[in-house]
Amino acid sequence: MKGIIALMFICQSLIAQIIPTTDKPTVIMFILHISSNKIESLEKKGMRKDAQLVREADREINTSIMRDFKENFKFCEVYFFYDSQMNYVLQKQWNMVTFYDSEHLKNGKKIEVSYIDNYIMAEVAYPPAPEYPRIDSTGKEIEPLYTTDYANARDYGIICYDQQYQLLRNKLQYTNIFFTKSG
Repeated sequence: MKGIIALMFICQSLIAQIIPTTDKPTVIMFILHISSNKIESLEKKGMRKDAQLVREADREINTSIMRDFKENFKFCEVYFFYDSQMNYVLQKQWNMVTFYDSEHLKNGKKIEVSYIDNYIMAEVAYPPAPEYPRIDSTGKEIEPLYTTDYANARDYGIICYDQQYQLLRNKLQYTNIFFTKSG
C-alpha cells in the first residue's frame, strides 16, 4: 500500500481531460471495519476464543492501515472512523462520530469535529462491480459515462466515495493495493 495512495492523487490530474475530476479534499475520512456480525455469531455459539481471534485480526488490519497512512501519506489529513458509525457520518452528525488520526496509535488520541466540508470517504475493500452501459430504445449507450473493468475480483484496494457514499466517478474510484495478513 506504500506509495500507492499518493500515486492515486497524482494520476487524477494526468487524465483530467478524460475523466471528471475531484478537487483536492481537505480530509479523507477512512472507514475502518469491524467484523461485528461474525463476532456476535461466534459468541452466540460459545466460540469465545474464535471471536477473540477475529477481534485481533480486525485490530491488526486497522492498525496496519493507520500506520501505513502515517508513514506514507502526506497529501491531506486522514481521519479514521469505524463502520458502525457510518450512519452518523452520512447524516453529518459529527458530534456523534469518534474520529482518530495516526497519533491514536501512540497515545490514544481522538478527534472531535464540529464541521467538515471538503472531504471524501475511503475504505479498503474488493473492487466495485464493473458497470455495464444502459442502452436506450434506439440502441444508443446512455450511461454510465465512466466504466472500469477489473481483471481479478480477488484484488484488494482503496475505494473512494463522495459525501453521499457514492463511488467517485474518476481515477480515485479504485486503487489496487498489496494487502496481506502477517503471521
